[in-house]
Amino acid sequence: AFCFSVERGFATLCLVPVREIGPRQLNLARVIALHRSPDVSNPHPRVPLSSTSSFPISFLRGLVLLCFSLEPRSLFSIAKRNRILTAEEFWYNYTADFSCIAAMSTPEPLPNPQRVITDTDPETGISHFNTTLDESLAVKQDLGGSLFRLGYITDKTPNTLDGTDLTNYIEYLETASVPPVTLPDGRGMMWYIDTPPGKGSPAHRTVSFDVVIQVAGEIEVTLESGEKRIQKPGDMLIQRATTHTWRNLSKDKWARMVGVMYSSNPVVLENGTVLGPSGL
Repeated sequence: AFCFSVERGFATLCLVPVREIGPRQLNLARVIALHRSPDVSNPHPRVPLSSTSSFPISFLRGLVLLCFSLEPRSLFSIAKRNRILTAEEFWYNYTADFSCIAAMSTPEPLPNPQRVITDTDPETGISHFNTTLDESLAVKQDLGGSLFRLGYITDKTPNTLDGTDLTNYIEYLETASVPPVTLPDGRGMMWYIDTPPGKGSPAHRTVSFDVVIQVAGEIEVTLESGEKRIQKPGDMLIQRATTHTWRNLSKDKWARMVGVMYSSNPVVLENGTVLGPSGL
């Protein structure tokens, strides 16, 4: 185990390799975190603790990253030892100084989805999979921490399936550094939208008709009226050119939406005000 201070006794870090430490009663102060042990049945148990509580915790193997705040005198006491703390000393002799124990790893983003495109052989009429593009769909842009992947575009309605649609899509993937979220003239864009834990979007409006399906995690959608809805996997949101925000409610898991977005005419109020795009 080792300890070091970042600055002024705050954000002190300890990385403790733990080997076969059995259940122990630990008195911890103001613990706010997740504890993770890869070898137990529940790899991400929540451990809410108060300043007066104690609880048994057991780890078999693995690394635990502990983030806590210490009084300067506590740091000096470590320095006076002039050596690295052992894991046993850390757990048994130094638990009273913690103000938080944080998760030892940042939640990983969701993996790239597979975008599979079908095609028809122009000579035989036989259907097949188009292999022009890698089926693994990479991130195209980052909007405020949310990761956008462009699944496809349509150039017009009804769509022309002579290959020009695929050509246009490839052009947006390869040449447009930051494609717009929606395209004009009734064209459509299909987006994967991944939002990290606790993050969300600013208030925004696109002049579009969007069909948004929640596929992983939970997203809270808030409108200007203050009304809110929580979208869970399988839920569908019909977004009709309104100002809204979304937020991932989880503290440790990413959320994923799939949106099919078609340009629309702007909303016009009774007084003639035209509600154009805003916020992005």
